[in-house]
Amino acid sequence: MSVVSGVAMILTVGLSTYLFRSGVILFVGNRPLPDRFVRTLQSVAPAVLSALIVTMIAGGEGVSGIELPEIVALGVGGTTARLSKNLILGLAAGMSVFWGLDWLM
Repeated sequence: MSVVSGVAMILTVGLSTYLFRSGVILFVGNRPLPDRFVRTLQSVAPAVLSALIVTMIAGGEGVSGIELPEIVALGVGGTTARLSKNLILGLAAGMSVFWGLDWLM
């Protein structure tokens, strides 16, 4: 793949993503969403996080695919998110612990 085709591909995907998202915001932004749709959207973040965790456990370089820094970070991040009811704070706490333990080990 040449550089020109790679840049063209990135620009095309970026523009189409922007148009799709802005279209949804423009057409649905001032209308109330159905309760069922809102409840479904609330489950997206935990589902994505669960998929990432299962992928990390299933495939990796360690014996079970997961090592001590990941286990501790998952515990800290999950506990922080559960107690604070804030997913971003849980992710920040888990990543901070992971990077700190990874640096120490």
